[in-house]
Amino acid sequence: RTGTFDRNRASDSAPIPFDGPTRKSEIPPAPAPRRLPARNSFENLTPLFPNKLAAVLTCMGLAALVVLPVWSVYLPPLADYPNHLARMYLLSLRPLPEQLAQYYQPFLHSQPNLAMDLIVPGLAQVMPLWIAGKVFLSLTLLSMLAGTAALYFAVHRQLSAWLLLSLLFVYNRFFLWGFANFLFSLGMALAGVAVWIVLQQRHPLLRLLVSCVVAVAVYLGHLYAFGVYCLLVGGFTLQVTLDLPSGGWTWQVRVTFPAAPFRPGMPS
Repeated sequence: RTGTFDRNRASDSAPIPFDGPTRKSEIPPAPAPRRLPARNSFENLTPLFPNKLAAVLTCMGLAALVVLPVWSVYLPPLADYPNHLARMYLLSLRPLPEQLAQYYQPFLHSQPNLAMDLIVPGLAQVMPLWIAGKVFLSLTLLSMLAGTAALYFAVHRQLSAWLLLSLLFVYNRFFLWGFANFLFSLGMALAGVAVWIVLQQRHPLLRLLVSCVVAVAVYLGHLYAFGVYCLLVGGFTLQVTLDLPSGGWTWQVRVTFPAAPFRPGMPS
């Protein structure tokens, strides 16, 4: 019948010649898929700049463009900035005049909102106060950009022109309201998360030491930025921990070890 297989005829017939490999180990591996080239140069900064010097000069030009609105006016029109600047004036007076000492007293302790208080009064000793305030505002804008770039590089191990989109979010509502302490500390928090990711393969004690320094600095800068730092580091560590087999001392250390840098923000 058509479609049946006759074993007798199959055994009597001559073997079919086959020149290829007969064992599984002799079968050559499949060729690796060819990587397609990028469809455009927007995925990587390398095609956009001929050398590193051009990339550095471009970044410096963008930084100058970002801080230009701050330096184009005498007093930046930020809602809460004049009150902060008045407080910086009082903190920069050493000692405080008797007339002002009747109403104001410097009070610097470990409260989590001291980014501007720790930087501007010191700058005001070597430059006018209005310039010191603008320097801090410029550092706030640049810290957000630098923190974003550092976190992107830590995750992808390369820089991309997609980072230019962060320029659209620098002058946000928080900055226009004058929440400079929060935004400055937020940039430090993003950079701290980048350091945490980069040090994943280093010695745990080194990562703990660096993370404690970053956590204390962010905590003193602003409490909300410290909360963002805790959430990002905790989420990344949780993802890494879930890939490990549960149980055992390794898993327990992975769970409890990252909590050490967050001790400054925990209630006593």
